[in-house]
Amino acid sequence: MRDTKRVLSGFLAACTILLVFAGCGGSAKGEDALGLDWANLPVPAKETGITVKFNRTDMDQAGILARYKAEFEKANPNCKITWDCITNYESIVMQSLPSGTFGDVALIPHGIAKESLPMYFTAFGTLQDFGNTYNYLDVQVANNNVYGIPDYGTAIGLVYNKSVLRKSGLSDNPADFPRDLKTFYSWLAAIDAALEKTDGFKGAYYTNFKDKWPLESWGYLPTVFAGNAAYYYGELPESQNAFEEGQPLYASQEVLYTIVKNGWSEADPSTTDWENCKVDFNRGKIGFMLFGSWAFPQFVEKAETLKAANAVAGDAAINPSDVGFMPFPYEQVSGPNAGKIVIPVSPDYYFGINKKSSADKKIVAARFLKWLTEESGFSDYAGGVSPLKGAANPSFYDGFTEANRVVLVGETSATGNMEGKLSAVEAESSIGMRGEQSWRERIVEEALKSNGQSYKDYIATVSAKWKRGIADVFGN
Repeated sequence: MRDTKRVLSGFLAACTILLVFAGCGGSAKGEDALGLDWANLPVPAKETGITVKFNRTDMDQAGILARYKAEFEKANPNCKITWDCITNYESIVMQSLPSGTFGDVALIPHGIAKESLPMYFTAFGTLQDFGNTYNYLDVQVANNNVYGIPDYGTAIGLVYNKSVLRKSGLSDNPADFPRDLKTFYSWLAAIDAALEKTDGFKGAYYTNFKDKWPLESWGYLPTVFAGNAAYYYGELPESQNAFEEGQPLYASQEVLYTIVKNGWSEADPSTTDWENCKVDFNRGKIGFMLFGSWAFPQFVEKAETLKAANAVAGDAAINPSDVGFMPFPYEQVSGPNAGKIVIPVSPDYYFGINKKSSADKKIVAARFLKWLTEESGFSDYAGGVSPLKGAANPSFYDGFTEANRVVLVGETSATGNMEGKLSAVEAESSIGMRGEQSWRERIVEEALKSNGQSYKDYIATVSAKWKRGIADVFGN
């Protein structure tokens, strides 16, 4: 399951108490600095165990976490870990923050404000200390101190079925992938024409509309269309014309309307099913779906399961290697990235260390996080981009390379007076980009209607709400 990534709206009160770590040869300033060198972490003097709060119940059930435990403990003397996997992760851990009963290592909840990080978590070191080791650090930083180590980076893209492309006369060679919307639409039309009359065909594109949360993926496309890592947090919150024709947000969401309006998606979106779509996809009933790269391993795993079970005629012929992942086709025509496709990469979560844990437990926690991000292969298993600078990406990112004129960028987090502004505008306007998204659901609903509003007319009503939200937040 992947719908555990939910964004909470509440913010916690700020506190100035800092409990900090030194790392990578430097140190974080503040009380209780431990002076640990991240490159040469000490071994605890006696056997010490820690609890790791985690959200991946699927990895627990599959035995992956038990393997990680065994491998880590074998390689790290006196270090023991216990996994505590939680289904309703965000709400439970948020409730546990004040008491400090959230384990020794935990994924930092999305709902916590930056200024509140020192209340609950230990600083690893300064941004300068760790900036040469890890990517995407600036999200969980307070007072220039790093409070979270990224689990892995998720790139937005299209999960696609190679056999569906071949049956539709299309190429599955990354060099031939579409790079503009016109070509992409022609591919969808070709798939629809070739397969629409085949038994059980769902659509050239599958929206996963009924489960709602998959539509959040469309909230990452504005950065693709802007071609600018600073757009989402730095420009969008105060953009009065964000929902006007020609703007990245307007244009990116119009793609969803166009797909549905042209009948290239499932006939009845109210009947979609996330788990079953992985089955239909691998049986060649679906061409494309927009997801983060985290989804890729799940579709491969389902292919392997179907092939092994062979419960339905033809399943034995399913090939897991037919699952592919391609960049969303929107090439920049001008600016510093002209001729390239810009794909945002953002961590799913950040690991933090409980400030109330003992000194020995913090040593074990540090060793564990260093091992997990540098040696375990966790990011590969999760289908993510490694948080380590210079690390190789999983092989399915073969279409996301400089050779294919694709640039992976980490979205620049808000700084200064822009911190928290996007969330504030979203709350005031009731227009959520990657959270509350009833407005995006209506894009699908209007496109489905024979007499529905045009995209331009409908989005004008959304734009009016957005502008009011900006006025409420910025006072203009």
